[in-house]
Amino acid sequence: MASFDRRAALRLIAPLLWVAACQGGASCNRDGADQASTAAEQEVSGDMGDGIYEVIPRGPFHLDEDLKVDAREPAPATPKAPTVVLAVLDTVRADHTSLCGYSRKTTAYLEALKERGAVYSCRAYTPGDWSLPTHASYFTGVSVARHGAHYAHDAKDENGERIRSLYVYPLREDVRTLAEEMRDRGYQTVLVSDNGLLGEAGLQRGFSVVATRPRKHDPRADWVPPTLLRVLAEEVDPSKPLFLVLNYLQAHDPWVAPDLSLDWDLLDPQMAPADFKSGFRRFLRAGLKPGDERLLRRQLTDLYDYGVYREDQALQRSLSTLERAGWLRAGFRIGITADHGEMLMEHGMWRHLFVYEGNTRVPFLYWTDGDSPSLPEPFPAIAVHSLLRDGRLPDPMPAVASVAIPNPDAGRRKGPGSMPAVAMWFGDEKLVWIGGTYMRIDLVEDPDELAPKPLGNHPKRSELEALVAAIEAGKDRRGEVDPALVEQLRALGYVE
Repeated sequence: MASFDRRAALRLIAPLLWVAACQGGASCNRDGADQASTAAEQEVSGDMGDGIYEVIPRGPFHLDEDLKVDAREPAPATPKAPTVVLAVLDTVRADHTSLCGYSRKTTAYLEALKERGAVYSCRAYTPGDWSLPTHASYFTGVSVARHGAHYAHDAKDENGERIRSLYVYPLREDVRTLAEEMRDRGYQTVLVSDNGLLGEAGLQRGFSVVATRPRKHDPRADWVPPTLLRVLAEEVDPSKPLFLVLNYLQAHDPWVAPDLSLDWDLLDPQMAPADFKSGFRRFLRAGLKPGDERLLRRQLTDLYDYGVYREDQALQRSLSTLERAGWLRAGFRIGITADHGEMLMEHGMWRHLFVYEGNTRVPFLYWTDGDSPSLPEPFPAIAVHSLLRDGRLPDPMPAVASVAIPNPDAGRRKGPGSMPAVAMWFGDEKLVWIGGTYMRIDLVEDPDELAPKPLGNHPKRSELEALVAAIEAGKDRRGEVDPALVEQLRALGYVE
C-alpha cells in the first residue's frame, strides 16, 4: 500500500477547486490554486465526515435469539420457473476484490463463480453514491433522477433559514419495483438484508417476506446465511418460483478486527479498536506524523479488506444453501454487484460519498444457466434490473452515470464532498459536473483523478447537462419520511 500524505492530497485536490473558481469568473492564476489548497486544508476536518469508524474486537459474540434456533433444512425445492437472485455486496469497491486483480484473496467465491461461467465486469459503475439511491435504481431500473430516492435537497426561506426537516426522499409511488413485477408473474418475493435501510423508504414494496438485521445484532456473527436458511424452511413455498434479494454489510463499518490466520501480512488486530479510533481522531485534526498516517491507513485497509472477505464468504454460504435445497435446478439468473464502494482516505475522504472511482466503481457478475451476454465496459450496474427480469441486457443500454446528492444536514462539510455531483463515463473518459462546474478526466492518463480539465465544448456535454438538469429539477420535491427510516440512517452513520 502506497503511503498517504494528507497535505499533499489536499494540494492535489486544489486543481479541481481551481478549475471551479476559474469557470465561476474568479482569478485563474496560479495563486488561485494555492488559495484553494489553503482553504481546503482549513476545512478538511469537516470534509472528512462527522462520525468515527467503529471497530469490534475479535472474540466471543452474542447470537440474536432467532439465530440461536437451529433452522431445519428447507424442503427440496421444485419450482417450475428459474430462481432469480440479486445479491448486493454492500460497500465493496472493485479494486479491493481479488476478482479484479487485488493482491489479497478477498473474493475467492466470486472467482469461483467466474470459473463456473459467470460473466463479470470490473468497471461497473453504481447509479448513486450510497445505499438508498443505488438500491432504488437496482430495484426499479430507472435513474436516480427518475425514482427520486436520495438525500433531500436543502431548502431555505427568504431569511436564509432552513425550512425542511427531511433527511431523504422515499421512492416515488409511481415507479414500480422489480419485486412488484416478479410478484405479478407468480413469484414469491423475499428480502433478506444486513442493511436495515432496505426495509424502509419504499424499497420494501412488493416483497412478501422482509427480513432485515436487528439494529443490536453483534456484527461478529454473520446474519444473512442462517436467516436465509430459516426463511427458506419456514416462510417459502418450495413449489413456487422464488425472487430473492440478499444484502451483506460486513465491509461497512462497524468492522470486525481481522483474523490473523489469513496470510495477509496483517497488523495486530487487537490494537485496532482503541488505537485506530484515537488515531483517526488525530488524523481529522491534522495531528498525525506521516509515519503514523501510513500506519493508520494500513489499519483501515486491513479492516476494510476483511469486511470484503467476510461478505464473499457469506455469499458463498447463501448460494450454497440455494443449490443444496434445489432452488437452481429449474434454472437461475443471479446478479451480484455492490451499491457503492468506500473512500479509503484518497482525496482526503473516507466512508462513501461523492463520484470518485473508489466510491462508484464496483464489481459486477451475472451467473445464469441460460445465455450470458457480453458485458460492455464501462458497464452501468443498473442494467442488473433487466438481466434479472428478462434475462437480457436492456435495449437501449442506459447511460453509465452516477449521481451524488450530499446530505444537507452535514452543514460543516466543505469541498467536493459537500457539493452535488454527476459523473458520466464514455470509454476511458469521465465527464463530471460538481456544483455548477463541468470537467473531464482521462482515466488512462489520470487514474487517480488528480488533474481534471475544463470540459469545454465537449461532444458529450449535452448528455451530461441533461442529466444535471433532471437532478436539479428534483429540488422541489416535497414529502415526509417515517421516523423509523431516520433511525436506520442514524444507525448506519448517514445522519447524526
